[in-house]
Amino acid sequence: ALQVNKVLAIIDLDDNRIGSIGCNKLTNALRHEVYGNDTVKELSLKQNPAIREDSMAALVLQLALNNGPLALKYDLPKIASDEITILSYAETSFNDKYVSILMKALKDNHSVKTMDLSGCDIGWDGGEQIATHLKETNNITSLNLNSNKIGAGATMLAKAMAQNCSVIVFHIEDNECNRF
Repeated sequence: ALQVNKVLAIIDLDDNRIGSIGCNKLTNALRHEVYGNDTVKELSLKQNPAIREDSMAALVLQLALNNGPLALKYDLPKIASDEITILSYAETSFNDKYVSILMKALKDNHSVKTMDLSGCDIGWDGGEQIATHLKETNNITSLNLNSNKIGAGATMLAKAMAQNCSVIVFHIEDNECNRF
């Protein structure tokens, strides 16, 4: 039913004895590239104690992707298989939550060289996550973070840039950096 219904936005499955298998099936129904449902934005599973933490985490991630920039949802498999070199989420609803998802996906990626996250809603936490990624990898050569709300996170980014020798182009204008 989830694969066919393209208007359903909220599902309440509280106290239904759903276990990890059922939770995984829900995740797959929301994820599938051909018939997946990307309209569900809220899903309640209270009082279903048999759901394992890893199954719930996968479902939470999928719901976050359903609520986020569509491009990220479609780019994640390409990132995982090193099939993409440029990521651009400029002027989208990308925020710290999606930065977290992206940085986890990029951890084992060696192909992405350019990231444009300008004009998003990235704050201090997202800046810190990007800084941590830059300290741990040397893949990114061009990074655009213009017009965000990184603020004090710019200090962490500056420290990361001192350790990272791969970034050649770095834009961080208009980020409220003077307020810390």
